[in-house]
Amino acid sequence: MASVIIVRMRLRLSILFLFLCAALVALPVVGVKANPPAQIVVSTPMEDGAIVHFVSEGETMAAIAEAYGVSMDEIRSLNGLAPTSTLIFPGEKLIIRLAPTVTITPTITPVTPRPTRTPTPQQPTRTPAPTRTAMPTLTPTPTLNPAVVFMDDAVNTARQPLLIAMVVICAAGLVWTLWSGFFKKGQ
Repeated sequence: MASVIIVRMRLRLSILFLFLCAALVALPVVGVKANPPAQIVVSTPMEDGAIVHFVSEGETMAAIAEAYGVSMDEIRSLNGLAPTSTLIFPGEKLIIRLAPTVTITPTITPVTPRPTRTPTPQQPTRTPAPTRTAMPTLTPTPTLNPAVVFMDDAVNTARQPLLIAMVVICAAGLVWTLWSGFFKKGQ
């Protein structure tokens, strides 16, 4: 009689433990944020005018783009990232803006005009025939590995369903382990 009571108490405690674990795991899914958004420290432009940002812990690409006033697409294209990628890592160097090209403006210096000569009639010269121009060469553009793009998209789109599936599988395994441990064959 006492062993039956102990078995029932253990079963109730393990079910309670299972519900507590499921509640703790489900908190991020429900909407509780694990980390508050990081404060972005904006880098000052370098001597040539380029801006490079070093990613810190907790920063996201969207927050960085908003802090600098540029789009995420601009950051992706300057850094050779996938068109839909948002993955960045602490310590990574992101180019935010390239150095502007320097345009030299000529200064006009006043010149005194030379005296003009009286033109003498000349024989017209023959106009040269046009020459062929060289064909432009094609420059290859870098392409991203399709496996990297696929995994990035798969993780970003199926994050919540994967978490729920993992919780359900773990819960089923725990219940099966407890059930088979308490009720052995032959009792």
